Amino acid sequence: MNKKLSTVVAAATLSAGVLLASVGVGDAHAWVHSVGHAGSGQIVAGKIVISYHNSLTRDIHCAYTIGTAETSSALHQAADKVNSAFQKLDADDEDGYRQDFTAGWGLIAEQHVSGKLLHLGDVSVSPTVITPGKTETVTFTPEGPIAAQYAGLVQCQELDTANGNPAPSDRTTRVKYDQDLGAFDITAAPSGGGNGDTSGAWGSLEDLLP
Repeated sequence: MNKKLSTVVAAATLSAGVLLASVGVGDAHAWVHSVGHAGSGQIVAGKIVISYHNSLTRDIHCAYTIGTAETSSALHQAADKVNSAFQKLDADDEDGYRQDFTAGWGLIAEQHVSGKLLHLGDVSVSPTVITPGKTETVTFTPEGPIAAQYAGLVQCQELDTANGNPAPSDRTTRVKYDQDLGAFDITAAPSGGGNGDTSGAWGSLEDLLP
């Protein structure tokens, strides 16, 4: 493993240890207390439009990652691994949590180091904040000609609205805050409405754009 990739994975492992004291999440597929993923994406007028939808009762903050079409499988696997990690943490399987968390973010790191990610998001750096029941969109313009397909990954975390920080989790009382990683393919918006393959992601961008 090269030095750069080792550094990224080591950072993910460190984050796993820190989160053990503050996070508990159940469903390996999406949010614990809500259905569907928080993010989706489409190609609209030569730009990639990422949509965030908050189906929870607290504010969430989100960030997106975009890769070439060939990263789709890795990003889907990464999302499944990281979501599975939080399910294992919820079951007090801390070793399994660390293993899946590191494996998931390791897959993302590999795509980043290979140069296949066009944008790598981080919810701790300038995230988009979405209030309950609302939808927000952000746009990304790839360099060069627009491709027919890209791969997307959205990471969202529930916020403690009192101070803007991730809601605390007490492992004794099992007070939790939700988070979700959702991977999806990004293609052109169909002329008749609806959206492309978002692997269970929310909604259509046709109703969101002017």
